[in-house]
Amino acid sequence: MGGYGAMRLALTYPEHFAGAASFSGAVDLANTLFQRHREGEIDRVFGNMKEIKGTEYDNYYLMEKNANAAHKPWLYVSCGTKDFLYQQHRTFIPALKKSGWDVMSHEEPEYGRIRRHAAGADLPGAFRRSGFIQRSGGSGKHALSAAPGR
Repeated sequence: MGGYGAMRLALTYPEHFAGAASFSGAVDLANTLFQRHREGEIDRVFGNMKEIKGTEYDNYYLMEKNANAAHKPWLYVSCGTKDFLYQQHRTFIPALKKSGWDVMSHEEPEYGRIRRHAAGADLPGAFRRSGFIQRSGGSGKHALSAAPGR
């Protein structure tokens, strides 16, 4: 699953997730993605791209719809400054914060597409600091769990 799908699921079903991450994901499918790709190909997957705004495929719609959810997951969103999706992230992150979502963002200067291993951020450390990852004894492994009271 890509970053768009991770954000969509977390924003649609916030009570089911402790956290979600997007690495160079198409977080604003409703407004931008169809401009980069041939509309016919995207239309076969999602229907008419111009009609996605305000539907269950629009992450902005979902973040507002569930802004008052009793539990909302912690979100991590990263993107390279040279990625064609960079401007989506520049507007998506403030919109999440304005809607009351707990989000950490990372921008990698001069990078195009970011993958988890090249993100330049200590993601396990970030999740641990947020209270969602706890070290499992001396094994060095991490367990994803909701922090108490979240």
